[in-house]
Amino acid sequence: RDHGYRFKDIAIILRDFGDYQSVIESTFCDYGIACFIDQRRPVRHHPLIELIRSVLQIVGSNYKTEFILNYLKTGLSAIGQAEVDLLENYIIANGVDFSKWIDAKPWIDQDGIGIDDIRKRVIGPIAKMAGLFLHIKQEKDRFPTVREMTIALFNLLISMDVPETLHLWVADAKGDGDLGKAIIHEQIYGEIVGLFEEIVDTLGGESISLDAYGEILNHALSTLSLGMIPPALDQVIVGSIERSRQPVLKAVFVLGVNEGKFPKVTSNDSFLTDSQRQYLLKNHIIEVVLCLLVRSINP
Repeated sequence: RDHGYRFKDIAIILRDFGDYQSVIESTFCDYGIACFIDQRRPVRHHPLIELIRSVLQIVGSNYKTEFILNYLKTGLSAIGQAEVDLLENYIIANGVDFSKWIDAKPWIDQDGIGIDDIRKRVIGPIAKMAGLFLHIKQEKDRFPTVREMTIALFNLLISMDVPETLHLWVADAKGDGDLGKAIIHEQIYGEIVGLFEEIVDTLGGESISLDAYGEILNHALSTLSLGMIPPALDQVIVGSIERSRQPVLKAVFVLGVNEGKFPKVTSNDSFLTDSQRQYLLKNHIIEVVLCLLVRSINP
């Protein structure tokens, strides 16, 4: 105010977000100060991740309705919300579960709403993927490989037009002025594809059960996070000393300069350095190793 600085000329640097983030967000909001919290955002509950989890649960449970409803609630299935409501009402009224979803006998509705067509559009892509896994098991007498299951899952997302739907979500979020949500929708698909590639590179040739595959993938998805970029130009950047790369600044506030915290006191007796641990976490190596250890103990 006194020197004519813009928000983008100012930054706040700290060691740990835990003690300060909620205070900064609420206080800056009260005073109308635009800010960008520069940290990786967990996305474990993003609809795309919930969709992947639900698909594996549907196949693994032989089409349990509970998991199919979770799948439909993601908004990324092959039907719209109005059809989801119709289908849910039919399920409740007729007690649909398990094999009834893939029964050759058509579902009959009383009001001419085409419930069987809705059912086929919902379950068809998933049943096709499950049929591929069953074919491999019967014809080759083995579980599918990690590569085969991952490719099938990727093809499922493509067949359901997931990238196109996310693109529409990005446009909607930008139209609503929610640039943070738009960035998450924009990045999430690429992160998932990158995760698929890492899993295939690491375990691609392994033949494992669907349960084991789901466990590995779920561990990786639960730790997935996105590195955000500032969605607007004129904002105060709030970042950690380890992560943030700051532009040219005119004013910097450093928070939490307490003994042992800033500068950080490091111990020399650790087996891995901080950078090595971050690398293992970023590349999901720890989760894969733990899953393999569990499998070796409980084959």
